[in-house]
Amino acid sequence: MVWPDDALHSSRPAPSTGWGGPILSDPGSEDRPLRFGGIGFRLFAALIAGESARLFLVGTAPLLLTAFVDDRGLGEARASLLSSSELLASAVVAVAVSDWLTRRSRRATAQVGLACVLVGQLLSLLDVGFLPLLALRALAGFGAGLAGAAAIAAAAGTPNPERVFASISFVTALLGIVLIGPIGLSVGRFGVAGALVISAGVTLVAFPLLRRLPRPAASDASSTDRRAPGNHTVRGVATLVALFAFMLGQNAVWTFAARIGQSKGLSIETVSLIFAGAAVAGLGGAATSAWVGLRRGRLAPLLLSIAGIVGTIVVLVETESGLVFVACYAAWSFLFAFSMPYFLGLLAALDAHGRWAAMGTGVSGIGAACGPAAVGASVEASGYGVLATLIVAMGLVAAAILVPVVRNLRRETFSGS
Repeated sequence: MVWPDDALHSSRPAPSTGWGGPILSDPGSEDRPLRFGGIGFRLFAALIAGESARLFLVGTAPLLLTAFVDDRGLGEARASLLSSSELLASAVVAVAVSDWLTRRSRRATAQVGLACVLVGQLLSLLDVGFLPLLALRALAGFGAGLAGAAAIAAAAGTPNPERVFASISFVTALLGIVLIGPIGLSVGRFGVAGALVISAGVTLVAFPLLRRLPRPAASDASSTDRRAPGNHTVRGVATLVALFAFMLGQNAVWTFAARIGQSKGLSIETVSLIFAGAAVAGLGGAATSAWVGLRRGRLAPLLLSIAGIVGTIVVLVETESGLVFVACYAAWSFLFAFSMPYFLGLLAALDAHGRWAAMGTGVSGIGAACGPAAVGASVEASGYGVLATLIVAMGLVAAAILVPVVRNLRRETFSGS
C-alpha cells in the first residue's frame, strides 16, 4: 500500500537496490560504486563528520557535567550552566545560519565550526575561571551547531532525505555506542581532560572529511524531485512548533529517566546497563526508518511513532515493574530514532536548500533544553506522574499540527506538478 503523501517523491528516478539511489549532490558518484544511505559514501562520510561534534557534545553532556563537578570542584548548578551553554549555543546558531547556508559554502561553514570546537575543547583543558570556561564551552557548542547545520542543510538537498537522515542517525548512534565506554573510562582515570582530549581527537579526524560537502547550488534536489512549489513559511514554522513540542516532552522525561528507574527498585548500575541496551534499540529504529523510507508516506510513520512514544512513556512512568520499565525504555528508544528522520524529511520537503531542516536541528535542541526546566518544579512537588501528562499534551500538539501540514503539502505537490 502507498499512502497519498508518498507522492511528494514519487516521480524520482527509481532507486537502485539496497541502499542505492540517485544523488545529484555528489558529482562523480557514478564512478564510485560504494554507497551508503542512498548516496555516495564520501558524501555520506562528510555529513557524518559535520554532525559528529554536535552529537558528541550532546552524548557526553552527562559525563562532562559529572567530570566538571568532581574534577574542577564546581557545584552542580554551575556545572549545569556549562552544559546548557553548549547545548543552547549549538541550537541557536543552527537557527541563525539556516538562511546563510542557502547561499554560502557548507564546507567552509562546517570547517569554521569544527575549528571552533577544537579551540573550545583544547582551551577548556586549562585551569581557568568559571566565566572564561563558560565562554569556552559556549564556543564549542557554537562550532558544533555551525558544522551540524551545514551537514543537515546538505543532506536536505538529496532526493531521499528521510533515508539519508535515518542512515546518519544509525551511524552516529553506532559510533556513540563504540565511544561511550572509552570516554567513561577516560573520565574515570583522567577526569574532564580525558573527555576533552577524545573530543578534540574526533574533531581532528572529522575535519578532512568535510571537503566532500557540496556547494548549495550543487546540493539542490533535481527538477524530478516533486517537492511542493511556492513559499512554505507558515508550514515551516508550524512544523518547527510541532518539533519543539515533541522534543520538549521527550527531553523532560529523558532527564529524569534514571531517577524513574531507581524509583522502580533498579540500581543506578542496572539503569546504566538498560540505557546502553536501549541504544541498540535506537539503532534498530534508525535502520527501520531507512528501510521504510517513504513507502508508507510521511504522515503515517510520524503519527504512529508519536502515538507509540506517548503510550510507552505513560506506561514507563506509571508502572511499578522493573521489567516493564526496561521494555518501555527500549521501545521508546526505537520509536524516537525512527521518528526523527521523518521530522527532518518533512522540513527538507519544504525547501531543498535545507533552510528549514537546518533550522529544525536548532529548534529541536532548544526544545530539549527547555524540557527539564519546564517540569522540574512540578516533578519535585508532585512526582513523576506529571511527566505522563506532559508527554500526552505535547504529543497531541505535535500530531494536531502535523496532520494539516502534510495533507496540504501533498495537495500543493499535485497541483504544482
